[in-house]
Amino acid sequence: MFSVPPKGRVYLELVQFGCSVASKLLLVVRDPQIDPGEGIRGALLTLQPYLIKSGVASQWPGTILLSADMATLYWYRIAEGLEPLLLHMQSDLFEWLHPQAPEDPCFCRHDDEPVLVTISHEHDAYLLLSEPEIALMRSRFPVLAAAVRWEGSTAADP
Repeated sequence: MFSVPPKGRVYLELVQFGCSVASKLLLVVRDPQIDPGEGIRGALLTLQPYLIKSGVASQWPGTILLSADMATLYWYRIAEGLEPLLLHMQSDLFEWLHPQAPEDPCFCRHDDEPVLVTISHEHDAYLLLSEPEIALMRSRFPVLAAAVRWEGSTAADP
């Protein structure tokens, strides 16, 4: 969880950190049968060169849809050039929200385990970090580290 909103410099360092420790980015578009709108279509087109796969699902990190609701999950590879696109597209983690953009950015490791989980419409996000990732954040991303509420960590003191 964050002690301050993940926007501005905190968001900048969050994206930089995510792109340095994760190998994939997950984005979500709800209601696959409905036209997502111009904002989402534009974002998906911009990110197309990084697309690994997409598919329909009813759950992803941080979310389980009720009843028969579905969403389309888009998996992107973290590679050179993705970071500036993400920073240009939004300046606040919680701006990743329908209809302007795909939702719930999630940075994931190579095994699909999340580093960052976001539930955009609830303005909620949290990090699932290993001790080396915590050390990296504290040494290279001090603004981000200061914005994290270090609950349940053995490295709880910044």
